[in-house]
Amino acid sequence: MDSVCSMVLALARSGLLAEPCDFDNSVDWNALLDIVEFQGIVSEVWRGVRISGLNIPEEYATRLKAGFLRDVRSDRFQRETLGEVFLRFENEGIDHLPLKGVIMKSCYPDPVYRQMSDADIVIRLSQYPQIEKIVSECGWSFLYESRHELKWKKQNFYIEFHKSATDPGYGSFQQVFGDVFRRAQNVPGTHRYRFSTVDEYVYQVAHFSKHYMKGGARLRSLSDLYYLLIDRPIENEKEKEELFSLLDELGLLRFYNILTETVMDWMEGRPLGETGEMIFTNVLSELDALDSTRNLMFKAAFNAHGKTHLSLSAKLRSMFSVAFLPYSIMAKVYPVLKKAPVLLPFCWIYRSISTVLFRRTRLKKFVRIFGSDFDDTVGGYMDEVRLLGLENVVIPEEL
Repeated sequence: MDSVCSMVLALARSGLLAEPCDFDNSVDWNALLDIVEFQGIVSEVWRGVRISGLNIPEEYATRLKAGFLRDVRSDRFQRETLGEVFLRFENEGIDHLPLKGVIMKSCYPDPVYRQMSDADIVIRLSQYPQIEKIVSECGWSFLYESRHELKWKKQNFYIEFHKSATDPGYGSFQQVFGDVFRRAQNVPGTHRYRFSTVDEYVYQVAHFSKHYMKGGARLRSLSDLYYLLIDRPIENEKEKEELFSLLDELGLLRFYNILTETVMDWMEGRPLGETGEMIFTNVLSELDALDSTRNLMFKAAFNAHGKTHLSLSAKLRSMFSVAFLPYSIMAKVYPVLKKAPVLLPFCWIYRSISTVLFRRTRLKKFVRIFGSDFDDTVGGYMDEVRLLGLENVVIPEEL
């Protein structure tokens, strides 16, 4: 692991646990802050800098402090506006199951350390007409509907109302979490639901596995797992047996064991093993959510069907799937498509031209992966997937 990634981990841990860390002040601060901002961990890193008594260049201290103040304002706004929605849900009998950051915020030393760009909430689709009225009256604006979610926006914050806990394309995951209100537990005296401790562990690991394999993984998912392990430990033997059985059914048992060991090594200050360093490096090295290297390799590996060498036609299919992203993804980047889907071909052309003219780093990444080193690159990715025990996890390529 390079020094920048090591320092990001050290400072994030320092801020979360309020423990000073040793630091090499010769680190590339600009590169470090690029990672920190992309990962959404500015506040804990700023706290780590102050607790550790680091004398960093003024421009970077200013950048961190400004980011921290934005996080404070954002956190306050998010909690207030979600609180208003949840109060209306309770008053009007709307069943809801909050996921991920919405519930994990309360586990952190301060909720500001658990940033989120959107709130994920599972709803009963039959109640959506009432929900639509409530959020409209609360000042939210509707953005779009996909097969998995209905997305609303208020200022720079989003709510994703999920039709189910997992995307319908997830196969075995959907078999476990499909009928979520039958499976989840009702919080007594409310219309809120929550996962059992076992299901929360499974959901967290399953969600992270998707992003780890396809790109878009965030460090906060690993700190979430740490606080889950600390706040809701599974000590009952029957629950342990249920957890391991579910994880094994989903092809995630080996990954869970590796991931929990890696997370605890990080947060308890122990040296990371090679596998742990690999996981953190892959999580911290991506700075492009749309065209991440991981997503390119996933698409190629998916088309390889477990082989380390692709035919020319399979390689062309992989390249095509990257160059011409589906509407569901393109619409998130080019909002005009939500009103005029017919413009999709023109957005593909615009994206290709802008990549050639202004995103040379992205273009070089594309050429490197699909060029002469293609077999080695995809082969290395497949070896990593097998090392982590993820070869049997079925994640459709189109998701």
